[in-house]
Amino acid sequence: MVLQQNANAPIWGNDSPGKRVEIVTSWNGKSYSAVTNEEGKWQTTIETPTAGGPYEISVNGSERISFSNVMIGEVWICSGQSNMEMPLAGWGKIFNYEEEIAAANHPRIRLLQVDKTTSTYPLEEPSISAGGWQECSPETIEYFSATAYFFGRDLLQKLDVPVGLIHTSWGGTRAEAWTSLESLRLMPDFKDRAEEFAALPHDEEQQKAYLDQQFTEWHRKVNELDFGMDKDKAAASSPSFPEEGWTSVILPG
Repeated sequence: MVLQQNANAPIWGNDSPGKRVEIVTSWNGKSYSAVTNEEGKWQTTIETPTAGGPYEISVNGSERISFSNVMIGEVWICSGQSNMEMPLAGWGKIFNYEEEIAAANHPRIRLLQVDKTTSTYPLEEPSISAGGWQECSPETIEYFSATAYFFGRDLLQKLDVPVGLIHTSWGGTRAEAWTSLESLRLMPDFKDRAEEFAALPHDEEQQKAYLDQQFTEWHRKVNELDFGMDKDKAAASSPSFPEEGWTSVILPG
């Protein structure tokens, strides 16, 4: 993993309620502590030094967990739509992608790929691909964001510090899907819909049933109001579609 340099980096976890948890950082030998709440959750911050590594972080509670090969440097969240999502290889492909992938041996660049997940309420933990952070190599970079990779490579070359890239893009998504419920409630056009989602139970099956019903109703209205549709098909594509009654238009250019 990579933590932001010269910062108070958050660190959190779970244990039994009321449990004291101790965190030790190898770069300064300093110890931090936190006590879990009634739900068993804890969080604190740790001071990070100027860029460097690798280091180790140990967490001691009911169990001892150690994180090795921890780097300190620049951490960036890389998010957006398809232009950010497009990988070096796979769909789209960049120019000379084979050469770029073969040359992508940069162990000080670390990659974290967030899985695509939908939810009608904020999730506490994201789903992560490949088990977590990976070192940048020809084997790991092929399907990572091309834009994020070249940005991270430039940072590495210009700043000479470890770089952490957290990629969380989803092509074609609307801005509202990335907007907090609190912000949507302030917008007249979205306030009522935001309240509908806020009232949904935190149960995946019930949410799916609700969204399926919403989609079915939307589809019914489209077919009812769109005269270009006939039973889920484009009416103009039918051989029996009338040829008379069409008007001429002049196209620009």
